Amino acid sequence: MSLDPKELTKCLKEVKKAQDSLDNLLDFVDLMKNIKESFPGDVVTPAEKIKEISNTIAPYIKEIKAVFDAELNKVPINDEEVADAAKKLVLYHGDHMQVLIWAEQQKANHEPDSYWWKYWDGITGNVKEDMAQHQKQL
Repeated sequence: MSLDPKELTKCLKEVKKAQDSLDNLLDFVDLMKNIKESFPGDVVTPAEKIKEISNTIAPYIKEIKAVFDAELNKVPINDEEVADAAKKLVLYHGDHMQVLIWAEQQKANHEPDSYWWKYWDGITGNVKEDMAQHQKQL
């Protein structure tokens, strides 16, 4: 059984947390190197070991991210779900232009042709259609 887009996105958020934790660990290593002169004990040697281990781990985190990204990008966009989401956004915000601007900002956060890029592209398309229909009625 494969994961749905929301579950895959949750996994990607956890991968991001792992990468952020690794980045924090490397910041810690830099801090230890910077205080080596003012600290009587040897903090550089263990810090270097931490950096070695971190450098070993980093490619595996990227590999896991690539697997989840690839799986997510295989999932087809549900046009009905996107249309419903667009309607709800317009209803909630009450302004087509505000929703279009926000959806374009969301789309810009993702790689072109990725799942979420296509999702937000679908939202903008549906909002534009709805906006055109409302303008015809005026």
